[in-house]
Amino acid sequence: DVRPLIDKANVGIKEDRKFVLKLLNNIKKSKKRSEIEMKKLSTLVAYYEVKAGQSVKKQLVDLTEKVNIFPDSLILAQASLESAWGTSRFAAEGNNFFGQHCFSKGCGISARGDKKVEVAKFVSVYDSIQSYYRNLNSGKAYKKLRRLRSEELSKLKKMNSLKLTEGLS
Repeated sequence: DVRPLIDKANVGIKEDRKFVLKLLNNIKKSKKRSEIEMKKLSTLVAYYEVKAGQSVKKQLVDLTEKVNIFPDSLILAQASLESAWGTSRFAAEGNNFFGQHCFSKGCGISARGDKKVEVAKFVSVYDSIQSYYRNLNSGKAYKKLRRLRSEELSKLKKMNSLKLTEGLS
């Protein structure tokens, strides 16, 4: 069952989001940031692929768009679809439940029909889930998905999985 692993990933993302919102609120109150806070911010900026050369406030605003969870139902549906309910070769051999590719020769598991295509291999299913969240939250291909999530949250204060699937195409 991957649900507990999704829950675990969500906890970390929620903690990071809380940190980002706290720092953004502190800027509004003109509070100084500690060295530890700046190191953590730097780590998040790199992890979520936010431009490092911009102001701290702009980095935090960009992070509010990227550092967030998705509905469990969306993640579960993708895992089920991409891994054939966990029975695919990539899930069995590489803990890859989301069909995530890797892009250097020998980085993962070769696709049978196309030896040039490799699917990432993960140490654990949890690593696969974390990587998938990172792709959704930082990848250029998912910008629309993140925008839809922000719109849903600002209007309805909740996320609609079906509405969000429009951002997965």
